[in-house]
Amino acid sequence: MEGLLHISDISWKRINSVEDVLSAGEKVEVLVQKFDEERDRISLSMKVLQKNPWISAAIEKFEVGDVVKGEVKKLLPFGAILAIDPELQGLLHVSELTDKRGAVVKDLIETGDTLEVKIIGIDRDKKKISLSALAVTRDEADKEARDYMDNEQADRGATIGDAVEEN
Repeated sequence: MEGLLHISDISWKRINSVEDVLSAGEKVEVLVQKFDEERDRISLSMKVLQKNPWISAAIEKFEVGDVVKGEVKKLLPFGAILAIDPELQGLLHVSELTDKRGAVVKDLIETGDTLEVKIIGIDRDKKKISLSALAVTRDEADKEARDYMDNEQADRGATIGDAVEEN
C-alpha cells in the first residue's frame, strides 16, 4: 500500500524540493496522519516524529529582550525574514528597521546581511518571532546617555547645595 508524504510534512525546515532531502526508493520512518478508506488514501508525516524546533529552540533558548545576530534570508515589501538559529526565523518589520517613513526594505538591507536585533515578541501559538534593529540602537543610545550622566555626576564635585548647612 502507498501513502502520500506531502513536502510540508517532511521536515520542520522549509524545503524547496523533495529531491533535496529524499531519494526515490529511500526508506524513511513516517507516521500515518490520516487514513481515508473510502478514497483509498493515506497521509503520512515525517516531521511529527522529529522534535519541533519551536519547542526545543524558541521556548528554551530565546526570550523576549534577548539581543541576537540574524542573517537576512528573504526580503519582503514590509520587512525581512532573518534566521536567528539554524531552525528558527523571525520577522524584522520595516518599522523596526528604520524610523524613516516610506522606506524600501531592499534599499536598506540585502539577503545575506547579518544584523544585530532584539527579540521583541514570541508568539508561541502562532509560532512567530518579532525582531527589532531599532530597539538595539535605542538601547545603545540609552546606555550612552546613562553613562554620560553617571560620569557627569562623578566629575561635578561639591555643589552649592553641599555647602549650605541645614539648621
